[in-house]
Amino acid sequence: MKLKIYLFFLFTIIIGMCQCTPAIPKSIPTGEWSYTLFVNDVPVGTAKASNYIVDKQYIIRSELRMEVGDVTNIARQTIVETLDFRPVRYESHNSIISSGETQEINTVATFDGRKVTLRADSSSATLTLPRDFMLDGNYFFSKLIEGKFKEGLTLTSHIYDPTIEQESLIPVTITVIGIERIDIGGKSRQLIHLTESIGNVKSIDLYLDERGIMITTVIRMLNTAIVLIKD
Repeated sequence: MKLKIYLFFLFTIIIGMCQCTPAIPKSIPTGEWSYTLFVNDVPVGTAKASNYIVDKQYIIRSELRMEVGDVTNIARQTIVETLDFRPVRYESHNSIISSGETQEINTVATFDGRKVTLRADSSSATLTLPRDFMLDGNYFFSKLIEGKFKEGLTLTSHIYDPTIEQESLIPVTITVIGIERIDIGGKSRQLIHLTESIGNVKSIDLYLDERGIMITTVIRMLNTAIVLIKD
């Protein structure tokens, strides 16, 4: 009888440990996700994101729709990279609609190693960057998986984003803060907290679930806090 009681309590402890220790992502997530967009705690729009493997390439798309006053901003981005994260194509299409008029800002870059062919609206240019680089795609996530999302793990590299810098690379640092319990929509969840800095432009806090899907993120630019919360 005593042995049965001991085994029962041991089993209960093991189950409790399994429930309290969240799983970590084992693979790069694919699919589509929708978000509500807040600026300084005010809902102002929506966002969509997707990540798929098509013809042995990653296709990563995002769309952000924001309405502030009588101005609507629709920003679409597409990143194409190989399965080992080499850049293939980058597209950014930004529409600003105000008083019935639309302004379009379009940027497309294609890559051949370090060589970049860049088209921005009516202009075009070809340049060669000084070192290897990647896009803001799946590379960092793959390294986080390799590092098992260990608390304190820090990754640094350089990305190319022509909407920020057309002729130079941008340093990026990602750090695993650890597992945190946060409240989202009145529910408490254990999520993986990451921080990301993109040059001197953006400071980002990301919260992922056990599959690696972003549940919420906070982007800080100057005195503005942009928050996305998964629907």
